[in-house]
This record gives sequence, C-alpha cells and structure tokens, in this order.
Amino acid sequence: MESNILTAVTARKCVSCGLCNSVCPINAIHMKYSAKTGFYVPEVMDTCINCGKCVAFCPALKKDKKKSYIGNAETISLVYSADQKVRKYGTSGGVVNEIIRFLLQSGMIDAALLVKKGHNEIESDTVIVTNEDIDDMLDNPREYASRYVTVPILMRLKELLGKENKIAIVGTPCQISAARRYIESRKEIATCIYLGIACSSGISYEATRQYKKMTKLEDAQFYYRGDGWPGKNMLLKDRECLTYTHPQSLFERMFSSQIFKNPGCYNCDDQFAEDADISFCDFWNDKELKCERIGKTCVLVRTDIGKLIIRDMLKSGVIKVSKEVSEKELVESQMAVLIQKKEKEQLGLFYKILKKVTRLIYLSNIYKLFSKREYDFLARAFSHVVWKSKNRNII
Repeated sequence: MESNILTAVTARKCVSCGLCNSVCPINAIHMKYSAKTGFYVPEVMDTCINCGKCVAFCPALKKDKKKSYIGNAETISLVYSADQKVRKYGTSGGVVNEIIRFLLQSGMIDAALLVKKGHNEIESDTVIVTNEDIDDMLDNPREYASRYVTVPILMRLKELLGKENKIAIVGTPCQISAARRYIESRKEIATCIYLGIACSSGISYEATRQYKKMTKLEDAQFYYRGDGWPGKNMLLKDRECLTYTHPQSLFERMFSSQIFKNPGCYNCDDQFAEDADISFCDFWNDKELKCERIGKTCVLVRTDIGKLIIRDMLKSGVIKVSKEVSEKELVESQMAVLIQKKEKEQLGLFYKILKKVTRLIYLSNIYKLFSKREYDFLARAFSHVVWKSKNRNII
C-alpha cells in the first residue's frame, strides 16, 4: 500500500487543496495542473521517502466525520460591509474582504492567504496579502470575489508559515480543516485565524472554459459573482460586456449539472467550514431572493477569537448586522446541498446512476456538444432526486 498522497489520487478522493505540497519535508510533491480535467493534482517525485506525512494530514483521507448540520455556531446573522462599493462588487455583502482588511490594519495578523482573480491557466491566483494590499482590496473588491474553480491554495502554506507568525487563511471547508490540523500540530504559530467559505463542491476549470466557448467570448475576463446579490456572471472583453444573473444562468446550470464536480467532493460532509473561527455562506431564503439586491453575508461565529473580531468590527462601524438567523432557517436555505453531504444514504439508486452518467459525460467529452437545455435537464434531475429524498424532520 502506498504511503504517500497517491493513495488519495488513485482512490479518486483528492480535493486538490494543495496541503501535501506544503507538508512534504523534502519537497517531493508538486501540484500539477491537468488541462484535461481542469484540476490540480499532486505529482510525487522519485525522491519521495514515503514518510507518510502527506497522508496523515490529507483532508480527503481523514477518518473523523462531521455529525451536525452546521457545526458549533454561537451566533448566525446576516452581515454586510458598510462600504457600498465593497458590498456591491464583493460577494454577498463583501464581509470577508472587510475582515481581512480589518485584521491587517488592526495588527491582529501580518498576512493572509486567499484567492483572487488571476491570469494563470485557471484565472485564479493564490496570494499572500499584507498591509501593502489593503488599498487594492478596497479599490478592486471584484478581484477578490468568489472564484468558482478549485484552487490549491494550501500549496503556498509553507511559504506563508516561513515568513509570518500572525496569519489568517480564507478557504473552503476541506482547506480550512486541513490547514488547522497541520498548523496546530506545529505549535509555533502565534496566531492563525481560520475564515471558512461554505462550499457545495469543487468544480473543474473546464466548466469556465466551456462556458466561454458557448458564449463566444473565449478571451474575456470572467467574474463569477458580484455586482449585487445574488450576483452576476460577468464576461468582460474590451468594451464588450455580457452578464447573466447568477441563479438559473448558463454557468449556474453547468455547475448544478454536477458534470464538472470534483469526484473527491462526493465524500465531503462539511458544507459550512465547521473547523473555522468564522464561516460565511449565502442565505438562499425565498424572501431574501425576492427582496435583496445589494448583498448580505450569512456569518457563523464559532470561536472566541471569531466573536472578538466581529464585535470589534461592529463597534468600529466597518460592518453592519441586518438580522439574526436561526439554525433552522439556515439549514432550510441550504437544504439541497446538506442532504447530499449529510444524508447520502437517503439519496438512493437513481442518484448513484446520475453520478455515474455525469462522470461518463465528463470523461468522454460529450458535454462539449451540450446546450443549456442538456445542462438544465441534468441539474433538474439531481434537484428532483435530492428533494424527493428530503427528510422533513432534519432539524
């Protein structure tokens, strides 16, 4: 049996977080982008000594399972940036952007690891931001908005830990879980604040590439969310701009068809980044969808440090609270994803068949012949199976 990260790769459990790249003591693991799949995967060099460190910290191979639906949360509320530009052009109220700026300006951290709009093969860069980047975050919030593509952010964790002692990490549930387990095992970091972004699944960059082909704007810059809430998919090229409101857009239908889903994400049971200090998500409540146009972030405060941060930001007026949200309301707003993560045994045979069909469509490149109609059909098929299996006594 392999004692390196190929264990996760061969079992189709890898979630492309990049942690193995950082924990390897001899730099024998590199994250390599696959143009065929649209994901980064670890490549193990011949110099590997099979120490097993990458396996020990791999989030895809962890044995502990999350029991509750949202994890521990001392408060749940809808929050938004007091800066109207950040609120509009960030994602869902721009709160994550504001927290990073606040932590840097207050001296609570010296640097943060996060993802922003980039110009590489997946249009998304893992960046280490410091006080020098504060103005850029304020002037260009759209560049720091959500990226619907799997980014191996933790491949730069080693670099960050080698430079700074007070840090923050913004990541998806698997990335936050992996980073916390590794950093807490080291015990030499003075401060690490974990900011978790809710995630239904990782998605291949091939979805973005195919979307651009279908809209005939292959060279355009793509912004996944922003410009209000729920936000718009925006393609910008020279003076040409194409926008679609996020729900029911072509890209959202491609995402919901699950054709481009990372296979490893089917094993995930954490929707809300339960190991974070503060978690963030959309509140897909019918009333909010009808009434909200600018943006609010659903914020789950989980730890004492998280409580301190939100308290101080509210005092300073950087962010504002719209209203408190109950656990039941939050669960109901994210029910479709939670069933797939927490109630897998309810989904039945048809769901398993759909998973196999979409995987075959992806591997055989049949999706390249699809129009929005086919993506919409598969998205609706998954939705039907999920809602049919819904346990109405979930909470």
